[in-house]
Amino acid sequence: MASRTVAALLITALVVSLAPATTAQLLQNIRQCLSSIQSVNGCTGEIANALFNPQGSTIGSSCCAAIDGLSTRCLLLVFPGRNTRSIIKSICAQGGGPSPAPGRNLVLYTM
Repeated sequence: MASRTVAALLITALVVSLAPATTAQLLQNIRQCLSSIQSVNGCTGEIANALFNPQGSTIGSSCCAAIDGLSTRCLLLVFPGRNTRSIIKSICAQGGGPSPAPGRNLVLYTM
């Protein structure tokens, strides 16, 4: 019984000690994935507008191209919710469209 307790404590300690590194790596992966979207002027704002108001929003063609260029792994990291990916992909599949007028863009802050 004591050996099981010690083994459980060692496994718990290992998991806890690895968690910060795993979290840091995950954040680094998300930053790398976001870089192509952030390189398109206004793209993060267009995405935020589309998520808050899917029926009344458009996403510019260059922003859609950046989204389409994301790997499957990056899509899952940047847009973790299935509905989120569906909304963005649906708007882009409709041909994107012109970017929203200046001043209507929301600023999406990243880490």
